[in-house]
Amino acid sequence: MLVLSVAAYLFASRAFVGVTPTAPTVRGSVAVKSFKEDFDAWRNSLSKEEKELMAEQAEKVFDKKFLKTDRAKEELPKEKAEAFSQVLGKFFDNEDYKKEQKARVPDYEAVKGQVANNPKEYFLTESIVEIDRQADRQYEWASRMNRRADAVGETFGLSSSRKKAYKLKGEGAKKFKEAMATLKTKIGTKKPMEYMFPPEMLTKDGLIDFAKLEKDEPEIVLYQNHMDYLKPIVENLMPVAAVASEKGVGALFGETIPEDKKEMVDAFGKMDKDEFLKAYLKDVAMKNSASVLTKNAKARKNVTEGALFMRDFYRTEKPNADGKITKADVLKEIWEEMGKSKMIEGPLPPLDDELLAMLADKPAGNGIIHPWGTADSLWKSEAIDSFGNKYLLGIFETQEECSEAFKAWNAEYMQAKEDMKSEFEAYSKREEARMETDTSARDRILAVLDESRAKLNR
Repeated sequence: MLVLSVAAYLFASRAFVGVTPTAPTVRGSVAVKSFKEDFDAWRNSLSKEEKELMAEQAEKVFDKKFLKTDRAKEELPKEKAEAFSQVLGKFFDNEDYKKEQKARVPDYEAVKGQVANNPKEYFLTESIVEIDRQADRQYEWASRMNRRADAVGETFGLSSSRKKAYKLKGEGAKKFKEAMATLKTKIGTKKPMEYMFPPEMLTKDGLIDFAKLEKDEPEIVLYQNHMDYLKPIVENLMPVAAVASEKGVGALFGETIPEDKKEMVDAFGKMDKDEFLKAYLKDVAMKNSASVLTKNAKARKNVTEGALFMRDFYRTEKPNADGKITKADVLKEIWEEMGKSKMIEGPLPPLDDELLAMLADKPAGNGIIHPWGTADSLWKSEAIDSFGNKYLLGIFETQEECSEAFKAWNAEYMQAKEDMKSEFEAYSKREEARMETDTSARDRILAVLDESRAKLNR
């Protein structure tokens, strides 16, 4: 009786009758309307006491104390319960209703179909990245030189070896040749252009290779920080050129001219401004440029040679693969070299025999010379997955070793993927077998349905 009351209450409420199906059909709507009319007719046949009984039982269906009372066990008259069963059965037996319910059932295989149509492939991509160890050493040495210069209030200067290409158009090649000819005479070193211009712009003697400038619109390669050096020179020249162009050459010397300078000023004042500017820009600008570029070259030479010194220092290490060189031997060599140093006055005291005996049994080094300190370039091997994540496989001396490392790692990755796939398939089969043998959940649902039908048909 209690189940009947709950069912009747739900059907009578707006929550059941007033909900519109997602995609209703005309026949389905007529079927629902017909059921509502039959149900309203059945409900109107109930007395006031019977309606109150059904409402109370539906309201307190989860009240344990109420369920133990006689009120909860009261039932409608047999003929009215049978009438309700007929109304309910008529609704569930309606073909249109069955079709609508079938249409409302979601496609549980939709997600699986989407995945099947758009399979996600998981794979690794090889990446080999060069590590320029010589550039790393140059940066380290330049940082050290800059700190030393800052400590004494000086400027070490820009020393980067980065390059940039420029195309010379029109009379650019001719002017560049003239400028280089002047620049060469003002430096006067054995290799005047060494470290001032990139090696690809120079001959074996350290001079500009003018043969490369004979082409139409030739390309020159300069160190990128040349412009950083030349910028302040140009900025200082521009105001001078502007004053000479607008007010004449004499205006550069101001209104008050010392007696001993008047003759020189008069000579300059008689010069044509175009003639003055040409001479000024050619002489003063090139003189300053030569000074600045020389400083640039010296800084670059310092850094380049310093980086080579760091590399060569590590290359003096002995591999000691057989372990015959002991730490005692290394200590003796260090002690001997320190004794030759001019920074130490007098002979060094002899080494402690007990210390030498303790170190005599210990091999020196690790048996290898680590390439991080000795190589000019190394190669980093990386694996990139389908989501863009990078995995470092190692750092090697050659690209071939990087490829071998990736192949080995990729083989393990593919094997792990296949193993995981097999494990999932086995797990799926185990779960399907368990669900086929374990019918407890299905049996409970069927039992509840059978009990509900029995109570409705009483």
